[in-house]
Amino acid sequence: MRDKNNELNKITEVLNEFNINDIGKWCGFCHRERIVKPYELVMALVTAMGDKSIDCISDLHRYFTGLTYTDVQYKPFHNQLSKPAFKQLIQRIVGVALHKWQQHILGTDTDLSAFKQVVLQDGSSFAVHDALKEEFKGRFTTVSPAAVEVHVSWDMLHSQPERIAVSADSVAEYDFLPPAESLVACLFMADRGYFKLSYLESIHQAGGSYLVRAKTTANPLVLLGVNAQGKRLKRFDNVKLKEVKHHIRQSQVVDMDVEGSVSYRLIASWPPGKSEPTYWATNLVTVHQGPIVS
Repeated sequence: MRDKNNELNKITEVLNEFNINDIGKWCGFCHRERIVKPYELVMALVTAMGDKSIDCISDLHRYFTGLTYTDVQYKPFHNQLSKPAFKQLIQRIVGVALHKWQQHILGTDTDLSAFKQVVLQDGSSFAVHDALKEEFKGRFTTVSPAAVEVHVSWDMLHSQPERIAVSADSVAEYDFLPPAESLVACLFMADRGYFKLSYLESIHQAGGSYLVRAKTTANPLVLLGVNAQGKRLKRFDNVKLKEVKHHIRQSQVVDMDVEGSVSYRLIASWPPGKSEPTYWATNLVTVHQGPIVS
C-alpha cells in the first residue's frame, strides 16, 4: 500500500490542476480559464491515450466531453489543439514529468565528476493511424503501415532531455544521434540500435567517451582478452571473436582489446538463460590496468 501511495504522489506531483493550469498560462496556451482548461484537456488526453480504441481527434473530443460533463463543440476543441502554444504546453509538462519521475539508479559512491555530461540515447516506436503512412512509414508495413519513433538524448547529470525528435519509424536511428563534437568530455551511452563504429570513433577523436551495446553479429579481431580478475586468456590472442565466442560462457566476463575498422575495447558477458553473449563497446580505460589498446 505504501508503494502505491508513493507512486500516486509522484504522479500527482506533476499531473495536478494547479501545476498544469499554471504551465498553461506561462506558455500562453490560455490567459483566462475558459471551458477548455489546460488541466482538464491534458487529463482527458492522458486518459484517452491509454485506450487502444483511439483513432482520431473526434475520439479525443468524446473523451473530453465525457470526462468534463461539458457540451463543447468539436471545432473549438480542435482549435485548442491547433494552437502553437499547445505544443509548448505538452513539451513543458513532459519535461517536468521526466525530471520528477526519473529513477535514481546510481549509488552515492559513484564518481562521475570526470564527465561534463552523461548522455543517454534511446528511442521508442509506436503505431499511428494508417492514413499517415506516406509521411510516417513504419518498418513493419504489414503490421503497422504507419509508425513513428521518438528519439531522446537524456542528460543524466542534470535530469533533463537534451533533445527530442520524432521521425518515421523507417528512418535510420543514426540520423538523430547528437553531434560528436557536442560530446567533448562527456560520456555517451546507448543500446545496440545506435552501434556504429564510425560514429563512436568520431566521439573518441573529439575527446568524448562512450559505452554502447554492440551487436551480436560483430566479429572483430580480438587482440587479447582478460577475465574479471585481470588474468590474460591466451585463447583470445589474435583470433576472430566468433571463433572464441563459446569460451565467454566459461569465463563469465571477458574484457577484450579488439580491432575492426577501428580499435576499441569490447566487454562481453553471458547472462544466464541467454543463447548469445552481451557485448559492450567502449573507449573507457580500466582504473587499475589502464587502456588495453596501445
